[in-house]
Amino acid sequence: MCPFLFATEDIYEIMDGFHLLMDNESIAFGAVPQGTLMVAGMMVYLLSHEELQLSHVKRTLFLQRCFNYMACTEETHVNDLCFYILKKINIRDSDHMLNLILCCQDASALCTMAQLVCSCLLWAVLDWLTDMGTGIYRLRPYSELKLAISLLNPSVCVESFMHGLNLTVRAISALLVVGPYGNTVQICHDAGVSPTIFVLPDDDASFVFRWLSDVVNELRRSMDQADGHMEERIAVLEVACHIMLVMHEHLLIVYQRLRDLDPEAEILPLPELPPEPEMAANANANANEGENEDNSV
Repeated sequence: MCPFLFATEDIYEIMDGFHLLMDNESIAFGAVPQGTLMVAGMMVYLLSHEELQLSHVKRTLFLQRCFNYMACTEETHVNDLCFYILKKINIRDSDHMLNLILCCQDASALCTMAQLVCSCLLWAVLDWLTDMGTGIYRLRPYSELKLAISLLNPSVCVESFMHGLNLTVRAISALLVVGPYGNTVQICHDAGVSPTIFVLPDDDASFVFRWLSDVVNELRRSMDQADGHMEERIAVLEVACHIMLVMHEHLLIVYQRLRDLDPEAEILPLPELPPEPEMAANANANANEGENEDNSV
């Protein structure tokens, strides 16, 4: 069905070949053919090539069309799509998992079908990372996020599971952007789901924020370790700081509302936002230089 894949390596010709198949409705309805198309869309979107910047708009529109082709939001169909996609994309390979997380976060804003499928895929990734797998791919209430990360000790993760922590923080960030801190009006209308499924309860939001704050503090303390993970630490800091900034605006409103309701109530203070990753890295570097100078004296 796709002879053009063997005839060319040109990304534009590959996209044109798939566009022609979709124009002619040559790709049948069903989890296998549609799942294959979605995987193709993700691979083309992430494919490294010479004209990466120039082709960005066309690759994005192609990804959108791959997800939107014969769209069906029925729960069983979405479950089957996710099952097939994860069968083709081996998330046991950490590089594949990272690519899937990044692609899902970008794709979710393109259309309802992409947001629906990508939300389910991101939950599946978090399930796998935290050993909470259910084997069912569906939208999940965001109250489950607290349960997932409560199993993860930031200190232990930074010390022994840096790469796993990187993937976990990225998956959490993507889920928050796709759901509670994203636009969910259209998906609720099109898929017929209750808006409450995308709501992160206030107490849970505070818990997630504090967990991320603990991660950031542990990362800052480990900046002087010469173990080859410095770039990954900076990457995790960037992702964590970004989503914490988004959450902080929400939590400030929550805390103010609580104080308005009961000015005398004892409310655990909201942790301060961490410094920017580069500032944190420079601060640690300067501190280490100071210690070295003192030791030399």
